[in-house]
Amino acid sequence: MNKIEKLLVIVGRIFFVCVCVFLVVWILTWAFHFAADTSDKPPFTLYSADIDDFAMFKNEDSGKHYYDSHANEYTEAQFYEMLPTFYCKQLIVNEKLPDTLYGRPVSAKFIQNENFTFKTAPAAVNKREIALYPLMESMSGRVDLEMPTDVFRITGNAIEFVDMATNSVDETKSDLFTKMFVQKGFAFPAHIISGNPTTKKEYDNGYLITDSNDKLFHLKMQRGRPYLRPIELPDGIVPKHIFVTEFRNQRSLAFISDTENRFWMLDAKNYGLRKAEIPDFNPETDGMMIIGNFHDWTVSVSSGDQLRYFALAADDLHCLKSYEVPTEEPTQLQRIGNILIPIQLKFLSGLDGDVWPRVAVLGE
Repeated sequence: MNKIEKLLVIVGRIFFVCVCVFLVVWILTWAFHFAADTSDKPPFTLYSADIDDFAMFKNEDSGKHYYDSHANEYTEAQFYEMLPTFYCKQLIVNEKLPDTLYGRPVSAKFIQNENFTFKTAPAAVNKREIALYPLMESMSGRVDLEMPTDVFRITGNAIEFVDMATNSVDETKSDLFTKMFVQKGFAFPAHIISGNPTTKKEYDNGYLITDSNDKLFHLKMQRGRPYLRPIELPDGIVPKHIFVTEFRNQRSLAFISDTENRFWMLDAKNYGLRKAEIPDFNPETDGMMIIGNFHDWTVSVSSGDQLRYFALAADDLHCLKSYEVPTEEPTQLQRIGNILIPIQLKFLSGLDGDVWPRVAVLGE
């Protein structure tokens, strides 16, 4: 065995030992912290305008527990009745749905039409994307939406439509849309392209796009023709993340998080902005869930171990109530574990979808 072969053997053995140590550290730290983790899921929480407080529900060993943020307890029937928009169907079965809610006449159809749910998580925001987007027909006259046979991309000087079957550029369609972009003052290339490329929705509102100058545009296709509308934003508002909503009530066009971590609703009718009265929200690191109805929204924001709830008025998004879930103190076993094993080796993170080794320092 010559010197090169000996060197390769030594390198191979060192590599094998490193891999074994790596796997042992990963398995041991994961197993210990998995066994030591006794944290419970937070209770299901919604704002109730009936009691002007957050109503909570949790399954416990003793049964279902209904209460509010001030530890007042309720029966199941009381819980349903103080959340009439969320439990609308159950109240219909119980013949307890009122004809009037919060000063306005209501029906089951109206309530269900106004209800919506929105959810975003850092892993979805930070994921890698293929910059090819299907543009559906927004005025097809059909009940069901259909996926197109092509996708578009925005280059440094044009928008191009690529036929998926032949992988060729549709020059005629691309020129038609590019002329509209140029006519409307779009500065290529695009910074943000946001939409919901799925047929599992009741209607299509196209895409919201920002150009290289961070100017906002609304793109749709109507009867095969381009629709591109510039949207004037107030000074100082630069979109960073855009979430096209397409809720059943068609009141909002999108939610927007700007570079100052402010959260806005873009009105579908007049393209006006309404600011949500919540603290800074960064979609790249924070999770959010909104359960809304015609009267109020319950907004939950999770950031690390912190979970906060905000009740917003549906008309102007001012804050009606807020509540922060108390942080659980670490158990004695967890304290000992953080001292004996101060690090944890992970391959996955809630902040992205990538798989690679990460070292987390515990107890900080």
